[in-house]
Amino acid sequence: MSFNAVVYVGHISRYNKKMGFRFIKTPNQESFYFIRDYRNEIQRKRNGEILRIHKFSSGDEVEFKLKESSRKGKEYEAYDVTFIQNIRSQKLVLGLDVETSAMCYYQQ
Repeated sequence: MSFNAVVYVGHISRYNKKMGFRFIKTPNQESFYFIRDYRNEIQRKRNGEILRIHKFSSGDEVEFKLKESSRKGKEYEAYDVTFIQNIRSQKLVLGLDVETSAMCYYQQ
């Protein structure tokens, strides 16, 4: 079964830094793992295909494709994972902006 043309959306739910893999959870609660290919990402950056290499963290919303897994016991794995946004980080930044503006207002 080939999924190459289909792009899925999910968020990084957890990761294992030591082992180098991360898990993506989809809106319908399916979970897929992926392993970072840093060499490929560095090459893509050098070729101008991507602007920077994103350091994925929990809560990142991502796009990805699926392929048959090479790991025993897993049917599919995610690949070509692309960062979209991190809502939690955006809320934190917006919260800081509001708080900073309020503090400046009170200090005047």
